[in-house]
Amino acid sequence: MLEDGEPKKTVLRMQIVREKLIAVRKAAFQEIDKRVCEYVTEKRNDGMPITRAVIQLKALEIAKDLNIPPTEFKASFGWCRRMMRRNGLSLRRRTSLAQRLPSDFREKLLSYQRYVIKLRKKHSYPLDQMGNADQTPVFFDMPTSVTVHKKGDKSVIVRSTGNEKSRVTLMLACLADGTKLPPYLILKRKTVPKEAMPAGIIVRAQAKGWMETELVVDWLKVVWGRRRGGLRKRRNMLVLDAFVDT
Repeated sequence: MLEDGEPKKTVLRMQIVREKLIAVRKAAFQEIDKRVCEYVTEKRNDGMPITRAVIQLKALEIAKDLNIPPTEFKASFGWCRRMMRRNGLSLRRRTSLAQRLPSDFREKLLSYQRYVIKLRKKHSYPLDQMGNADQTPVFFDMPTSVTVHKKGDKSVIVRSTGNEKSRVTLMLACLADGTKLPPYLILKRKTVPKEAMPAGIIVRAQAKGWMETELVVDWLKVVWGRRRGGLRKRRNMLVLDAFVDT
């Protein structure tokens, strides 16, 4: 509250300064919007995917160039969402065919879940002796299926490096108590490289980079068999996906 007798001219000057500061700040924020949109357009024209996190980082970089202190502009998630709305941007999925789950997928899932629960009640498996393992391909290039893009465009293209078919196979496993077992990596080559591998990862080689029968047996010995309690041969349950050696 203003003190009695404060000159009106001082009040007016303060209001003018405040309005100028607001106008300068608004112009700076508009400049951030403009540059971010230019950046998004440039990258999308090249087919590069853009995420909201990328937009936030770019906005902070632009704010730094404009000498806007971090206390005034944080490029928050809320700002990013509003900026995208102001400029006609949205999260779009890459235009490609998607794999569909079977129509009875939910029914089969629930049936299998009941089967596993029934087995555990029957044999009293400890949680640290119940495991789930699965193999998955890891591609050298995994183009994202979602990108920030202009609303209304029918075609949403995401460029890749051309290595999306080059891959290795990774066997991952965990126990019902949350324990993660060592990753089992299969390289697409005839021999394992002589170079030292990162600790905690078991590396094998196979000409096609697949999980064949011999490697499954090896995995059972060097990963599953060495879990806590494995050497004591306690009653256990291991869930594996359908496997066909070709």
